[in-house]
Amino acid sequence: MVFRGAPMIRIIVAGDIRLYRDGLALHLARQPGMSIAGCASSRAELIERIPSDRPEVVLLDMAMPESLHALRDIAALGAGVRVVALAVPELEPAILACAEAGIAAYVTRDASLDDLLAAIELAGRGECAVSPRIGGSMLRRISALAASHSDEFARDAGLTARELEIARLVDQGMSNKSIAACLGIEVATVKNHVHNILAKLQAGRRADIARRLRTTSPWPAGE
Repeated sequence: MVFRGAPMIRIIVAGDIRLYRDGLALHLARQPGMSIAGCASSRAELIERIPSDRPEVVLLDMAMPESLHALRDIAALGAGVRVVALAVPELEPAILACAEAGIAAYVTRDASLDDLLAAIELAGRGECAVSPRIGGSMLRRISALAASHSDEFARDAGLTARELEIARLVDQGMSNKSIAACLGIEVATVKNHVHNILAKLQAGRRADIARRLRTTSPWPAGE
């Protein structure tokens, strides 16, 4: 699945069960285009390792204690690390909780190793893919949480309703292609909206959109 000539994806595997953690690391180390930067057995060890190991992707076992807090810690580091959440229950609340905390992809408990490799490759390319069902759930969640705040934010930032909708999807880590598929519009249209959002927020990068949204966001802090 990895394109020839593509750069190696550096990975940290984080989980509190050593046999599971080491087994995944061993398997992934054998895959072309992937290398293991390190392993972590706890939230504290993971956050300590990221600056020195410099991974592109973190595989985070969501059964590990404080895993949701670890997700938020990673986002706060601002290192551009993409997180693939492992062993997520195929339940809307669990997946939405991970999405709100900033995952790039999720792998459910009944997923295969091929599913895991595909998720890592997407995350390594800076993409976020979700199923149509989960994509619809995310859009409904976004609409519900933003309803009481969107008018004020849009007025302050000068964003249109569509620009605000797209800004929140950018905040969820979705690529232009994924946003276009979810909203049923052209990728070029999404690009134009993102360009306008950056200009109105006086931001230079997509990551700046997320930072601006989080300063005024109605999203709950979570568990």
